Amino acid sequence: MMRLLAALLLSTLLTSSSPLPAAPALTPDSAQRIATASEDASVQLYRGPEEGGLFHQALLQVDGRFDAYDWTGSTAEASPPQLYVQDVNQDGVKEAVVILTVMSGTGTEVQNIHVVNLETLAEVPVEDAGHFIQSQASSKVDARDGQHPVKIEVTFQGQRTLLDLKPSDFYDDPSNFYSALDFTSYVVYDTSLNELRATVSGSVSPSEFVGDFELVYRFEEGRFLIDQVAFVPYQ
Repeated sequence: MMRLLAALLLSTLLTSSSPLPAAPALTPDSAQRIATASEDASVQLYRGPEEGGLFHQALLQVDGRFDAYDWTGSTAEASPPQLYVQDVNQDGVKEAVVILTVMSGTGTEVQNIHVVNLETLAEVPVEDAGHFIQSQASSKVDARDGQHPVKIEVTFQGQRTLLDLKPSDFYDDPSNFYSALDFTSYVVYDTSLNELRATVSGSVSPSEFVGDFELVYRFEEGRFLIDQVAFVPYQ
């Protein structure tokens, strides 16, 4: 009897420790096409299965060749993926640029950007704009009361920007404002000038924004790094 129990226990342990079957490889036939580059119709973007309004695997096909990536993006029709073929590193050879929305709603728009070498299909690292501003910038919000100006101070690498605004300049009640600006709810990317740019906005409440950090990237040693940064307050 004891031998039988031991055998059953061993069988259970071996079964429970067995690795789960690997997810099927993503291919153009098994994935859903979600974007085609207007500059080159042979460059196409596909996504894997949806989970909670997001996909977590994507596939890029270039002239019949393809590779899969662990990218996350929204499946909502209101937040379509952006796919471009541009020379964003200014080396005379075009890259694929993929911009994916990962969060969207009232007062919220957060994107990720991916750049892929069209010849090798290798992804080129891009410094995250949101993480950069959150780690390098600081701010203070002094709302006081409804009778005094709202004073906002933004500091980036030792340079301060001061905003002295009337409570009536805002839609929201200043008494509900954060004690510091939030730079996590609006992060978007752009390649319209054949260079990588990003905008990270600062808000004093879930729906009230007061200014943007405008970022421009440079290409250096095989990666895109944030080069120029300026805070532009709203007028």
